Amino acid sequence: MKIFIVRHGETDSNKLRFLQGQKIDDSLNQEGIRQVNELAEGLKTQHYDVIFASPLKRAFETAQIIAKGRNLAIHTSEKIKERDYGSLSGKTWEELDTETGSEPGTLRKKDFEQQYDYRPYGGESVEDVKIVY
Repeated sequence: MKIFIVRHGETDSNKLRFLQGQKIDDSLNQEGIRQVNELAEGLKTQHYDVIFASPLKRAFETAQIIAKGRNLAIHTSEKIKERDYGSLSGKTWEELDTETGSEPGTLRKKDFEQQYDYRPYGGESVEDVKIVY
């Protein structure tokens, strides 16, 4: 069995370097659509049995482009939504540092190292988003 995991194409929030999380539900922008069409072209010889996507617009639109012409349903699941940054959603990393009183780069480093905890801001911790089987 092969599993392909792809990231959604660019959104305006990505371009502006805002953290999206679950609360910012942007559609793909023109560059994002171009990116995903290019990816879909590269994957056109791959066989898929099923496509799963987050219900967030950017992920679902990405799945729709990849699924085009394949006669496959797209299955959405809340379980694969992006983590929730709470009230920090829609801000840049620099704004997060300022708003939380953190040393510059601290939150981004913790996020990258999977040590984040956004619960104090109404979001999720790394433990909240782990999938346990």
